[in-house]
Amino acid sequence: MSRTAEWWYPILAGIAGVAGYGVFAPTFPTSPEAAPSLFSAVISTAAIAVGFLATAKSILLSIDRQPVIVKLKAAGKYKLLVSYLVQATIWSFLLAGTSVACFLPDLKNPAEWHRAVFAAWTGVMFTASAACFRVIHAFGKVLHSIN
Repeated sequence: MSRTAEWWYPILAGIAGVAGYGVFAPTFPTSPEAAPSLFSAVISTAAIAVGFLATAKSILLSIDRQPVIVKLKAAGKYKLLVSYLVQATIWSFLLAGTSVACFLPDLKNPAEWHRAVFAAWTGVMFTASAACFRVIHAFGKVLHSIN
């Protein structure tokens, strides 16, 4: 995958999530009774992702003089990997925050703007997921390049 495609695909995944929601979910996709459980589960998952990503970043920064890190820096890929980690952390944190905000509207009395907010939330969820996948993929490439 090209560097440009790798850089942009989380955002494109978010746009695809919003478009897919608009096309395939003409009504609010979950019942008002089930929505709090959905948002709560996503908050927990996103918070765990933030924790893991922050830990991965700290470990990466603490092994600054290890040969694999020296090689990454020499190849000009270390800053990119750190950038991917930071972006995934931010998107996961944003997902947790938008999920908290989704508790505010009264979903038992549907309004048209609920659909727009849920579409935006879907976009953030897809972007965060793709950003986390990008980090996992980048770390996989690093691990494969050690030998």
